[in-house]
Amino acid sequence: MKMPDTKEYKNTATGIEFETDEKFNNKIVFKKVIDFGAMPNNTSKSVPHNITDGDKILDVNIFCNNINTNNFGGIYFPHLASATQYMELQITTQNVFISCNKDMSNFNALVTIKYTKKEN
Repeated sequence: MKMPDTKEYKNTATGIEFETDEKFNNKIVFKKVIDFGAMPNNTSKSVPHNITDGDKILDVNIFCNNINTNNFGGIYFPHLASATQYMELQITTQNVFISCNKDMSNFNALVTIKYTKKEN
């Protein structure tokens, strides 16, 4: 399958900020994929996103791949097996924080953020 001929698909790479073909309130929508690495083990973890001049977060997507298998697949965040488990995501001006009360360290996470920037 050929990827669509858009900015979003031409420039997708972890750690690289790029413009999408979208606009929100007449502002360009940016997208960045952050390699979060291993998920936390019954604790919290933070990773810098290195987004400068962020204004509004429009969408966040997290997908976790199991590092202990060569099989294709993974889990979409949040994945809760019972009512007593929790996973929390927080994005600040500098970091992406993920907290959970179970061992998720056998999963590597990719965090995708779509956002606008402040006008200079």
